[in-house]
Amino acid sequence: MYTDTDVPGQRIANDTVLSRYVTDQDALSQVLNIQQNFTGDFRVGGLRNRLVVGLDFLRQVNDNNNAPYILFDRVNSSYDDPTYYNFNRQLVDERLAASTALGTYNRASSNVYGAYFSDILNVTDELLVMASLRVDHFQSQGTTNLTTGAISGDYKQTAVSPKFGIVYQLIPNQVSLFANYMNGFRNVAPVTQPLPDIPNTFKPQQANQWEGGVKLDAFNNRLSLTASYYDIAVKNVTRTESIVRGDTTYNITVQNGTQTSRGFEIDLNARPIDGLNVIFGYSNNFSELTNADVNVNGRRPVSAGPKHLLNYWVSYRFSQGIVKGVGLGFGGNSASENIITNDARTGTFTLPAYTVLNASVFYDHAKFRIGLKADNFTDKRYFKGWTTVEPQMPRSILANLTYKF
Repeated sequence: MYTDTDVPGQRIANDTVLSRYVTDQDALSQVLNIQQNFTGDFRVGGLRNRLVVGLDFLRQVNDNNNAPYILFDRVNSSYDDPTYYNFNRQLVDERLAASTALGTYNRASSNVYGAYFSDILNVTDELLVMASLRVDHFQSQGTTNLTTGAISGDYKQTAVSPKFGIVYQLIPNQVSLFANYMNGFRNVAPVTQPLPDIPNTFKPQQANQWEGGVKLDAFNNRLSLTASYYDIAVKNVTRTESIVRGDTTYNITVQNGTQTSRGFEIDLNARPIDGLNVIFGYSNNFSELTNADVNVNGRRPVSAGPKHLLNYWVSYRFSQGIVKGVGLGFGGNSASENIITNDARTGTFTLPAYTVLNASVFYDHAKFRIGLKADNFTDKRYFKGWTTVEPQMPRSILANLTYKF
């Protein structure tokens, strides 16, 4: 239970006064997974098949014995509020013990029964195709209130997930074109609807991905490149919708939400000359809620992260002369702005774009290695987060010594 009652003598929350909540959580998770695979490598009609057939069983049990979330105090963030430091385990325990709010004492359990197969077929030495299928039966045994014994949320769902792929080697073992289709799913639990004639059970949420690209491994492994474009369409997303019966408006849950995500990725590893290594990666992602709640429809989901991500690293190790074994490295990570709140009711909250630079110097000997690395050496102040604001590490210097036996 989450409570937001005022504490006597406390300030009222506003743009600068922040509420601090406390709880004491005790959770135990138990997982049992049994899997059996049968593999085969054989020919049918002269064509090579590599087959995997398997069965999978997964059981999960989660026990929760958590105190309620309660309001501890309110702190003014516009100055160094001394109230901020009036926080310790003893005070938290006392406040929780005095609370009349109810905590969480329950057990949630589920079983998943899966069966699957995957076959890779060599049509020719250069052309390979793959087909696979997985069937999952999900059985939620619900959540049991360990105080009252009441069970809620039990349901069953079955999902079928196919995958197909094709690879053609333009130049054997050097240049390949590939394309694939993948399906993924997520189980969706029933909900409580305000009206008895509105369905409260749903299908699994489905995602269908198409991807195509090129893989390059050339010049005696000195250049490796993967470039791909993908398009993902998600359907059966649950969302809220308002309907009017008589003079009353009801908020119900429907399952016709959709979302799109598409973009491209590039990964490069190169050794143009002996001792020089170059790593480069870039991803671009466009994501949009295409049929969603009116307040977020047409907007970028807050879970999508930055649209642009970039990483790069260049290192060189001397192999001759008095500096033999000495190496230098330089690189970094960049990200575009990240929208972590994107709703018509609350507006948008955006984390700014950033570039973080790193560098290293090392000496590599046959018997040992000494290294010194500076992360974020410009001491850039930056943040990450998915609906959250998470400050990242400032400048740090790391030293290491490795002895080789």
